[in-house]
Amino acid sequence: MFLYKVEANVSLMHVEASVRKFLDKFFKEYNLPMPRIKIVDRMSAAWLGRDIYRPSIDKNNTTMEIQKSITNDEKTLDRVIAHELIHHWDFVTRYGHPETGQAAWDKHLELKKFRLQPDGHGKDFKEWAEKINSVMGKDYVTKESDTSYVVEVTKDYFMLVMPTRKGADSYGWSWTLRPSPEQKAVIQTKLEEGGKLFTSRDKRWMTGVKIKQYGGMSIPMKEDSKKALKELYDSGKAIKPNWPKVITKISDFHKRMTEHYGPEMTEILKNDPLGVLK
Repeated sequence: MFLYKVEANVSLMHVEASVRKFLDKFFKEYNLPMPRIKIVDRMSAAWLGRDIYRPSIDKNNTTMEIQKSITNDEKTLDRVIAHELIHHWDFVTRYGHPETGQAAWDKHLELKKFRLQPDGHGKDFKEWAEKINSVMGKDYVTKESDTSYVVEVTKDYFMLVMPTRKGADSYGWSWTLRPSPEQKAVIQTKLEEGGKLFTSRDKRWMTGVKIKQYGGMSIPMKEDSKKALKELYDSGKAIKPNWPKVITKISDFHKRMTEHYGPEMTEILKNDPLGVLK
């Protein structure tokens, strides 16, 4: 626990130093507060960083959340921070303004009710991105996360690999971080149909679809990915989860009850005088 706290503190100090660097370089004239920094580890999230404004906590500041998975790559971390600081500037100067801030926030909430609020990447964001890019390089700050970002996967996740069709020598995959009861049921069914379950930290497979009923699977397009998936299926260390069998049908429930209590339970279940099983 102590070592983890030391690691977390070092990462936080590193991120704070990078935030301060960009505040001084591009936003100094606005005298913006240092955002509250949080290092988070949410592999299933679709973002590498985000800036959150909650006026009920502090109408003059924001909280910047940074994924732990990018803290070890300097360029990725800096690009994400530069992006999020534009949002920080927007929140603080727009909604934290002593005279017009409350009216602007009320308008934002009204638009939010009807899902009409802008996504924060409009005219002001583009102007700031151009200003930063003119110094840091083309496309240094972009509207969306760049695919060249270096992300370190920090936790094992579950990866289900299936033949694309019965008897095929090609494979698809889906994944999840922590299987829900529904996902466990899907996995159990797919394993009976020839699928194999693995744990992985390979970031390339996290671009695939999540495991879900009727969710299908992702099919690799590149030859190296096709080869890697086949090798994993053929030679990888598959796991057999020791999860309780998920009951998805009343007939499964009847079978389990009969196996546990004996044949006399069949008549009880068949009659079901109280109708509790209908």
